[in-house]
Amino acid sequence: MAPVPIYKTDLNVNASLDLKEFSVKETSMSVRAHLVFMVDFALMNQTTCSAARVNLAILAEIVKLHNSTCIELVDDFICICAGGWTDSTCSTNINECFSSPCENQGICQDEINGYNCVYIDECESNPCQNQGNCINRLTVGYDCECFDGFQGTNCEIDLDECDSSPCMNGGICVDGPNQFTCICPQGWSGVLCETDVDECASSPCMNGICDNLENRYSCECKSGYTGKDCQEEISECSSNPCLNGGTCNDLINGFTCQCPPGYQGTLCQTDINECSSVPCLNGGTCTNARNFFSCACAPGFQGINCQIDVNECNSQPCQNGGTCVNERGQFSCICTDGWAGVFCTNGKAI
Repeated sequence: MAPVPIYKTDLNVNASLDLKEFSVKETSMSVRAHLVFMVDFALMNQTTCSAARVNLAILAEIVKLHNSTCIELVDDFICICAGGWTDSTCSTNINECFSSPCENQGICQDEINGYNCVYIDECESNPCQNQGNCINRLTVGYDCECFDGFQGTNCEIDLDECDSSPCMNGGICVDGPNQFTCICPQGWSGVLCETDVDECASSPCMNGICDNLENRYSCECKSGYTGKDCQEEISECSSNPCLNGGTCNDLINGFTCQCPPGYQGTLCQTDINECSSVPCLNGGTCTNARNFFSCACAPGFQGINCQIDVNECNSQPCQNGGTCVNERGQFSCICTDGWAGVFCTNGKAI
């Protein structure tokens, strides 16, 4: 009797007998079973399989796979398969993924007597740019929730906030990430250059009232001042207002004239009448002149003001021994006996 071969394999076995040999065919890698079987070749015809009687119980043990239970029948056998397997020898794995059990685009992976749904995380690669928020769809794909200032499938487009021309009053718009900046022209301020700068806030008008205007200011100067900022005092003496040699003294919003002798008035325009004070005495006649007067004295008086009584006796007007008596503005003679007249020149009859 030939030795009985012992086979141990991970392969599916077709138990076809042909001249003492078994025909072996590979099965899928998902099938795993170890078969240990023995065949009594003495039971088989050495020249043909048709006449051989194979012990079906042994054959059933040979083909039993994957925890199946095989039962010998008359000239046959039947196997009751464990969960997840099918066909007559329980060698075929049931594909639980065939009915597409995974929802929401899950990928079904078949297992022994079951399945597993694998869901692809579309957001795993962080497709949303510029800190956008990635949301997996219930169906295939993802959506990006973009921050303000960005758009596009992946938030890759930076919106140009300057497209709406937000800067006012000639401001220049500079676009930035999710923002913009306005470069304001002189005289304007604010985020949008919407505020007119108060140029009067710095009190530029030194001697006047400031009027704030668009991008500028104007000073209403007090009397006596001029200039853009009312910084210059007006010289009222520049026009030489004082007459007759008067000296001008400049004041704020005014002047005074220091008049020379003989003149008076705001502008020294009035010639003082020196005769108004009646300077000529003793009946003298006053004549007014520029900055002085002259007196025409009555007979018997002299001096600038005719204040001197002339001593008419100095000329010895009395004759013939007469005595001269000086009087105010005149004289008289006291004649000696035998003489008479103003000058004692007339002899008297004795």
